[in-house]
Amino acid sequence: MASPIFVIGKYRSGTKWLSNTIAGHPDVACIAHDDHFGILEVSDVFERLPKIFGDLSVAENFIGFIEYFASTDFFRLTGLDKQLFFNPRPKDYISFFKQMMDLYAENEGTQYWVQKADTFPVEQLMTQHLNAKFIMIIRDPKDNIRSAIALAMAESQRRNRRILNELFMYYLEKKRIVSYRGKPNVLVMSFEDMKGKKRETVERICEFIGIKFDEEMMTDRFKRNTSFGGAIQKGEVFSAIDEFLISVLIPILNILPRQFYEFLYKIKTRFLGHSFLRPENRVLHSFKMRKIELGLD
Repeated sequence: MASPIFVIGKYRSGTKWLSNTIAGHPDVACIAHDDHFGILEVSDVFERLPKIFGDLSVAENFIGFIEYFASTDFFRLTGLDKQLFFNPRPKDYISFFKQMMDLYAENEGTQYWVQKADTFPVEQLMTQHLNAKFIMIIRDPKDNIRSAIALAMAESQRRNRRILNELFMYYLEKKRIVSYRGKPNVLVMSFEDMKGKKRETVERICEFIGIKFDEEMMTDRFKRNTSFGGAIQKGEVFSAIDEFLISVLIPILNILPRQFYEFLYKIKTRFLGHSFLRPENRVLHSFKMRKIELGLD
């Protein structure tokens, strides 16, 4: 059975680059493709799909879930047959993912597999992957938010509203990561170290995982997933007012405790819920509607 490696961090923190680097080791399996800038992320399995398909111990729920997931690029790239998961049936979404990745790593002949995620499923992942290693990455807040806002601007979203939201989410996830520092199966690192001292940082990661450093890990095999590859330039993201707002808020937000952010997040999700209607979730929404039509919800 292969050992999992989870790369954890807020999006636009370098999780994809770091995951691709680790996957460059010949003994680490990874679901990756050029069209996806390398590693494919399946956060939907941990976060959104459970809210759509429900308890997998119910046969109808499991059938709906496996039929949907078998149609994704991720599952097709594993080369696995969906029938492998019907007997025995995984008890929950994380068990399904672990079974799938273990089978893929076995087929690839590797002792490890890597996947990336944000901080939200970490507690469950730690509980159900006792032999896993967690590499958590933090990026400078202004650079992280600038990158996130650049994507928002490309999608014609409101910039100032996104700045406040990104600041909140940045510190929510950073506070979570910092709380795990010191655990024997957790390595906390920075994007800036990865960028400025890549060899030294990758050697430290290999030592933490328990694998021998391989020179192939120093070569970027996939195109960088940058927010600034199109028409938007870094200097165009923040206005003078944005720069002032961020400079004022960062010192304040940095000293607030994790409990403050967790409390606000609970209020936010309680009253605003989870959106399945964002562009990337329209397919999932259509599956939810179809599930209702079939009387499975």
